Amino acid sequence: MSKTKDYLYLFFTFLIYSISSLFSKLASNGEGSLHFILFYGLSLFAMAVYAYFWQLILKVIPLNKAYPLKAITIVFSMVIGFLLFKEQITLKMIIACLFIFAGVFLVSKDE
Repeated sequence: MSKTKDYLYLFFTFLIYSISSLFSKLASNGEGSLHFILFYGLSLFAMAVYAYFWQLILKVIPLNKAYPLKAITIVFSMVIGFLLFKEQITLKMIIACLFIFAGVFLVSKDE
């Protein structure tokens, strides 16, 4: 795989991780019901898929490069919260995302 493809797969893997958080939030709205069981199960399934792809990613991207990039899940979760739950995005959050993007760029850039 090319380096660009490897990093695209990595970000896709982190998106799956963020989706598992979405399912967890949806599960929390229906404790003790079928709704809870369904979304909690989906959350566990998404985490299992994430774990599988994470292991594959670590074969091609060193851990010291891949793990710091997990910060991008904060951005994914913020966007998901905004789009699906109408959660507010503040100026502080946008500034923090810019720092995350800068860090992602610096870590993934070849030396």
